[in-house]
Amino acid sequence: MAELIMQNGSGNSLNPIALKDRGEGFISLFFLWAGGNILLATFIVGSYYAEGLGFFPMIIISITANLAAYAICAISSQRGAKYGVDEVITLRPAFGFSGAYYGAFVLIFINFGWIGLLSSMTGTATVNASQAFLGDGFSFPGSYTLFAIGGGVLIPALLVMLTPKASFYLSNITVPLLGGFSIYILIKILNSDHMIDVVNFKATGEVGIAFAIETCVVWAVAWQPYLGSWNKFASSERSAYWGTFAGLALIGIIFSITGGIATLATGEIDPAVWAVKLDLGVMALLIIILGTITTSALLLYAGTMAIMSVFPRLSYKLAVVVVSLPSLIFIFSNQLQDLFGVILLFVGLLAGPYWAISMVDYAFLRKSTIDVDECYNKNGKYSFKNGFNPIAFLAQLIGMLLWLYLGGWLSGLETLTFSSGASMFEYFSATIPAMIVSAALYVFFVKVLFKSNKMIVNSYQV
Repeated sequence: MAELIMQNGSGNSLNPIALKDRGEGFISLFFLWAGGNILLATFIVGSYYAEGLGFFPMIIISITANLAAYAICAISSQRGAKYGVDEVITLRPAFGFSGAYYGAFVLIFINFGWIGLLSSMTGTATVNASQAFLGDGFSFPGSYTLFAIGGGVLIPALLVMLTPKASFYLSNITVPLLGGFSIYILIKILNSDHMIDVVNFKATGEVGIAFAIETCVVWAVAWQPYLGSWNKFASSERSAYWGTFAGLALIGIIFSITGGIATLATGEIDPAVWAVKLDLGVMALLIIILGTITTSALLLYAGTMAIMSVFPRLSYKLAVVVVSLPSLIFIFSNQLQDLFGVILLFVGLLAGPYWAISMVDYAFLRKSTIDVDECYNKNGKYSFKNGFNPIAFLAQLIGMLLWLYLGGWLSGLETLTFSSGASMFEYFSATIPAMIVSAALYVFFVKVLFKSNKMIVNSYQV
């Protein structure tokens, strides 16, 4: 196959980015991923399990679970950073040229929910901020819709159309500003009269430690589909890993703790609501608004690349439009907590086992080496069987079934609830064992059970 033409660092195509054009180091990537995680939904992570655990267990889990989850998930940043190739393209050696479309689907599907969720909260926060500036009586028909669509979808989409690297530029401005505001909010809450009640809050026990760990892990896994889309701009694998880990983990811990404390103080899970109840002022609302623009731009670019990997003839700007519009339907969801739970449910089930296989395939089976030219060859050694690697999908399917057995009860559907699995969930959670089983099975299949299979031999030859 003819050698690929390396593109410059603009990032508006799927071609590999030349090393000389990958100039984003640790600080830049740290700001990018910190900026990506400065969003309302990260507050909700801690809020989700705070009342079930109580104050001190919530603090401990928010620190330890986030550190462990992001340390593992940041491994996915290595593939794109080493070769300057987009995330979906780097999935082809494990799942096949067409099998990587599944990863694109998961990324795009998650995008719809995340952007809709963020936009919904931004609409509420902007209405509240406007009333704070202009008086309680300030409102007009359609104000929520205008603010939600404008801040959550329209402005980020226009920025991404203007330059694919919009989030790098935005995060350099917003992270120092919003990071400082976030710390201020946490300090203000800690110094408030509410803290006596927060510390003495009697845990409800409705959810346990396993549920809290599951929430932190799935939130970290939700970032895996996006890592390669941005870390392909990294100047080195080391800067990609540590920038990703430090940026995501630091904000994840601060926001989880802040959200958990705020929920214990007010009983509210929606940051746009508890910010008002705690009299945190306009600064809390600015985090919501500016953080959404930064994160949505990050998500939209990754989604655009995923769309283009499936439809390579689609123009870059049209792809931005295609990936933006479906998010609008989620803006009008009235059940914020339910929507957040549904998104996490699908992330753990659909993304966890899949990306676990991609990580073990790259880091362990291929020794961190892939043939980039073959990643773009539809009929090459990564074509497997009709473009799909059935062995990888078999390992994924088993992991997904295990997840349903352990965590199906989280869906609230009786048909997916297994009493024995729900009991085991309290000891193991669901996403971690599902990822471990899928990854281990795939290694066993490749190294032992199917090691002589022509499809496998051809794919793993150096």
